[in-house]
Amino acid sequence: MYNRLMACRILGFAIFVLVVGSNAALAEDRASEFLAKLRERGWYDVALEYLEHATEDPLASPEFLRRADLEIAIARSEIARRTMSENQRQAMLSEAIEGLRSFAANHPDSPDSLAALSELGNLLADQGLTTLKKAEQLTSQGGGEQLFEKARTSMEEAALILEQAESSITQRLDTLPRARPGQSNKEILKQQQVLEDKQAEVRFLLANLNYEKARTFPQDSTERREVLDVAAAGFNKLQKEYENKLVGFYAQLYEGRCYQDMGNCGEALEIYDRLMSQPLGQADFRKLLSRAVRYRAECLLTAGNIDKAIEECRDWLDRSRNEELEQTEWLAVSFLLANAYIQKIDDDDADGSVSRMRAEVRKLLREVARQPGEFQNEARAALALLAGGGTKPVEVKGFAEAFAAGKSAIEQLGSAQLAAKLAVNNNPDAVSDLKQQADDNRTAAIGYFEAALKFDEADVSQEDLVAARYYLSRLYWEGGRTDEAAELGLEIAEKHPDSPFAPTAAQVTLAVYERQFLEAQTKKNVDEIAKASEKLRQIAELIVDRWNDSPAAVTATNLLISIAMRENQFDEADKLLANLPAESRGMASLGLGGSLWTRYLQLSAEGKEDASAEDLKSNAAVLLAEGYQSLSKNSQVSLSQAADVLYYVQLLLASGDVTRALAVLENPGVGPLAQLDREEFASSSAFALETCKAALQVYLSVDPPLEKQAIAMMERLEDATGSSAQAQRQLTGMYVSLGLQLQKEIKALTASGDQDKARRVAAAFASLIEKIAERGESQSWSVRTWLAETSLQLGDSLRGADAKRYIEQAEKAYRSLLADAEKDPKSAPSELAILAVHKKLGECLLSQGKFAPAVEQFSAVLADKPNILELQRAAAEALQQWGSTESDPKKLDEAIQGTQPQADGKNLIWGWLKMAKFADLAKRNAAAQNNPASSAKAAKFYDLYFDARFHAAEARLAGANMASGDQRAKQLNTVRQSIETLKQLYPDLGGPVWQQKFNSLLKEAQQ
Repeated sequence: MYNRLMACRILGFAIFVLVVGSNAALAEDRASEFLAKLRERGWYDVALEYLEHATEDPLASPEFLRRADLEIAIARSEIARRTMSENQRQAMLSEAIEGLRSFAANHPDSPDSLAALSELGNLLADQGLTTLKKAEQLTSQGGGEQLFEKARTSMEEAALILEQAESSITQRLDTLPRARPGQSNKEILKQQQVLEDKQAEVRFLLANLNYEKARTFPQDSTERREVLDVAAAGFNKLQKEYENKLVGFYAQLYEGRCYQDMGNCGEALEIYDRLMSQPLGQADFRKLLSRAVRYRAECLLTAGNIDKAIEECRDWLDRSRNEELEQTEWLAVSFLLANAYIQKIDDDDADGSVSRMRAEVRKLLREVARQPGEFQNEARAALALLAGGGTKPVEVKGFAEAFAAGKSAIEQLGSAQLAAKLAVNNNPDAVSDLKQQADDNRTAAIGYFEAALKFDEADVSQEDLVAARYYLSRLYWEGGRTDEAAELGLEIAEKHPDSPFAPTAAQVTLAVYERQFLEAQTKKNVDEIAKASEKLRQIAELIVDRWNDSPAAVTATNLLISIAMRENQFDEADKLLANLPAESRGMASLGLGGSLWTRYLQLSAEGKEDASAEDLKSNAAVLLAEGYQSLSKNSQVSLSQAADVLYYVQLLLASGDVTRALAVLENPGVGPLAQLDREEFASSSAFALETCKAALQVYLSVDPPLEKQAIAMMERLEDATGSSAQAQRQLTGMYVSLGLQLQKEIKALTASGDQDKARRVAAAFASLIEKIAERGESQSWSVRTWLAETSLQLGDSLRGADAKRYIEQAEKAYRSLLADAEKDPKSAPSELAILAVHKKLGECLLSQGKFAPAVEQFSAVLADKPNILELQRAAAEALQQWGSTESDPKKLDEAIQGTQPQADGKNLIWGWLKMAKFADLAKRNAAAQNNPASSAKAAKFYDLYFDARFHAAEARLAGANMASGDQRAKQLNTVRQSIETLKQLYPDLGGPVWQQKFNSLLKEAQQ
């Protein structure tokens, strides 16, 4: 839709250019003219869209197409400068910078390379200044050191680029043709003037970069002073080179600022004096002088010369034109004058004109507060502080007076709220008073508007009456009188739908009803939930129906989607999503995707992973991806949006897309990790824990694993959970849960044949195992057994020394468990748990080729529980491996026939043949019962029967291969006969899998 709109705008404007353009233009490059017209109109987004498809334009000349990449980069920089979203701006700037860098590198001899270098230098300088501003903001909160360094790096890179640009300009000036007498030199002189202007601009920027770079060092540091000295020298050189030119006068101003920042106000004042002695001149020069007045006043106030500062500021403002007084440079002087008056009032020597000065201060601050600019917020805060306890009550005698008094109180309310916010860092002692002042102003405003609505005056317009109700509704909402706010908002929405206040009034009601719904949910009162949900649905539908193109309609639709999702009406939510404007759909997609994903997780936890669950997962993936792309253009995310992005990371992990999961996780603007340090997220421990857990899994799963980041995330997890016993158990549970997920991943990689990646993940997984193992003896039996088993599985998945390390670690862990159980049997949850550890220890020993101790462990369990088939099988397999590995026919025979006879003459370890006999009998008994559960048992014993018969034949074949002569022939014949006999009894030999194994064994015995 967006592209179609763009295409229409481009086509329409192209027709305009062709129709309105002059005949002369028809012979020129129309594409360049078209682009210039777009920029004149401020249609930078359309310009970019056009440039990206310029090759499709028949009007574009080869020369224009050659410059297209440069123009695209410049268009992106223009859009970036006008973009409110920080993330979107930075992304666009990065693309512009790379485009300019690429063009300059690929076209060094092009006439346009200078434009590329100049724009590139400016963008890098802008990036440095933006980063510097952030660093200075963070400094007040106790941080920002890394950002200062980053800002400095950007500025130094910008300086290098601008030096290249200056060198290029100098070369071009040197190679310009000389003007010849008697010939027209207009074109040469024009080129020379353009290059000289650009040269002056670049030189000034280079000097200014040093001035700004100084701010990246601590206030009183040697480095800061040294850089300011360099900057001052650069500006001094510039003013001499460009004497009596505007750039020279600006260089003089900035030289003064350098000395002022070094604390040398005497030197700075002399420089400002020289500037002030110049004739007033044109508008641009008057702006320069106004800045000089401002900086001179700052120096005078620093030196304590308040009267002189007042005199000079007052004189300058009196000599200025009315239209100038609202310009930024003059507002700064007004603000300085107000500050000077305030200092004068506070001075013990102030004369009797205090009242007059206070009135003048208020007047000056109001003028500054009205205009956007550097000092607007400070002026508003100062006005609030001057107001003290607020304005005195006004006696109102009619609607108009009450209405005006109410609006005035609202203005003061806003100023007090802003002042309280600013005072948190600047004047903490005043915060409480300012908040009280805001409350008082709100109370006063409510009183005035309530009084206004009581006046019965026929001449009051309907518009003003609606406005009064609207203001009152907002004030009620902010003051906690939510029911009254909702009632007024609904009245305006229903009775005055055409009023400009109606959509936002309805939004107040919507906010109240949403709060009531959430409160009902907290109480878990079904009737209240149903009632609140219905009210919320009705107001949301009203907004969507009446003002479907308003921001309020977007909010309402999102709420309706939320209601539908809460009620599991996902199809309804999808329909509502489709009705949203394209530009508003992203956020709703993110929310709906998050809800679908949580629903999928619920179904998975309940074991309901059917086709419908997979559909939920697929739809969640599409919606979360769409929502994430939309969200990544914003600078701030809410907690719920951050949670949805975290869901996207989880989904990507579950889908195996670890690389993408890492990119989303670490997105510097909207990624979950970027939100962890935000103050407003501090109260959500669940979000922090789940983010750290997902990050840990990503770092361990990515190829190659990021072990340092994983260890750092473990440490962060420990800090986040706290030190209580319950918190520690929670953390260990998280580690175990993550370990199980990674085990599945390692097994899947091994099964797919990706051994190298499996090995890397296993090695990284070891860091997690070690971290859990460090958590001491307070761990539960289940966690300790899981740790031991995981170490064993890691060893089985590796080779050589790595495998040996983990298997030995597992053996140590199992022995520790058994030792603790021997000291205190209650440390184990049951007797069976102890027997299970004996079995696992036996497997661990078997993996190391420690056959005798392995059989000993299996025997220890069988002595108490001889009928555990799993253990009997493990013991027989251990004997068979022992015999095969050490070429011991006796052990092979024990594996077949059994060993360790007991007092009753029966072997403790049955061997393969007795196991087969037991399985066959158990299978027949289970089959005779003829029910589903018994059928499953019969199938299990059926498989065990063939497993035992196969291993018996395999052990006999191994023994035959150890023999020679007649003995070998006899044993091979026994192998063949046993398999042939089995075939007669069971022609399919237990099914395709066992049939293939038996046939391979038979073939080997026949050779």
